[in-house]
Amino acid sequence: MKKNLGRVIIITVISVMGYALKIFPNELVLSTLFTVASIFLSIGLSLIITFDFSKIGNDNFYNIIKKNIDRVRKVFLMYFCVMTFAYLAGMYFIKCELSWAVTSIKLLGMAIVPSQAVISITFSLLLLGLCCFIMNFIHLQKLKNDIDARLRENKNCGH
Repeated sequence: MKKNLGRVIIITVISVMGYALKIFPNELVLSTLFTVASIFLSIGLSLIITFDFSKIGNDNFYNIIKKNIDRVRKVFLMYFCVMTFAYLAGMYFIKCELSWAVTSIKLLGMAIVPSQAVISITFSLLLLGLCCFIMNFIHLQKLKNDIDARLRENKNCGH
């Protein structure tokens, strides 16, 4: 729960900073980030699918590993789902030419343009999602190394 709250705070800070600095990525930037996220998802799920649990004899260790792998898979899918909805919203507001999309709203003394705010939030979500994918790749590599170390340890103890 604390991690998710921290991520929401990070997204909010990045979005507000990007908005304040008038960083509004165009369609090409959002499409590129989403394409990279799609590739990361494919690689991540491929890594998860190829984990080999057949050599793990310890049931407790097997359950811990399986739980970690399932958690990482859920995180990958959750982030990609959020990134997909954000991407679609961002692309809609980039292409949107409706008059209501360019009107501003006064909030805390600032004039906020909703379409630009959505684009800024989309950009932040895509960036954070990519960072989280990278962190999950690192966690997967650490898990694989832990499994290998544990299997080697058990193998050496057996001889």
